[in-house]
Amino acid sequence: MNHLQAGRAVSALRPRGPVLPAALAIIYVVAWVAGLMVSPAGADVTASTAQVITSYLAQRGVATASYLLTEGVAAVALAGVVITLWQAARRRHAGSSASLTLSAGLVAAGISMLQCVTGLFIVWWSAPSGQIRLAGTLLDLVNRIDGLKMGVLAVMAISALALVRRPRVLPHISAYLGLALAIALVASGVGYLLLIGPLLRAAFVSLPLLLLWVLLVGCVLSFRVGRD
Repeated sequence: MNHLQAGRAVSALRPRGPVLPAALAIIYVVAWVAGLMVSPAGADVTASTAQVITSYLAQRGVATASYLLTEGVAAVALAGVVITLWQAARRRHAGSSASLTLSAGLVAAGISMLQCVTGLFIVWWSAPSGQIRLAGTLLDLVNRIDGLKMGVLAVMAISALALVRRPRVLPHISAYLGLALAIALVASGVGYLLLIGPLLRAAFVSLPLLLLWVLLVGCVLSFRVGRD
């Protein structure tokens, strides 16, 4: 390989668009993975209120980190990705097609921030102060609106299918991934919204698919979509 060919190969690997979308997508994935790794033991959705509160009181720092990562940092990163996706679509005269994707993504991010604030309120005020009934109500709210958030994320994934063909903002593989993601999110969303045990396990499928979808979109925006 001569110097000219080597230069072309290096240029092909350089981002053609802004690096920010890929960075935000990576932050989103890392925040979720790290948040799950530090999540307090005994505080999952199937645990009783007493178990969760006991876990929070014993591991307040861990619970705080988990909420900040999975609901706070992840919300900001997701909002950034969908905003840059909408901007890329608008440059290709497909902004209207991406409007629903943008709206759904921002609503989901807003719900995540609400969950973050509510979770921190439980950890640092209602649980330590012995407000068991209030803590239980808030925990139930956090779990159920997680189901609502999953439904909104499903809308985001489905609406993004419009950005595959004509504007070609996203690659065809994102259509298959987005469809699978939407189906899994609807199943897990119903499970969380209605607290149906068997459907709760669908989150073990929907979350990895969501992380892959966000990562794909962010990387595509940085490495495939140029500055139109």
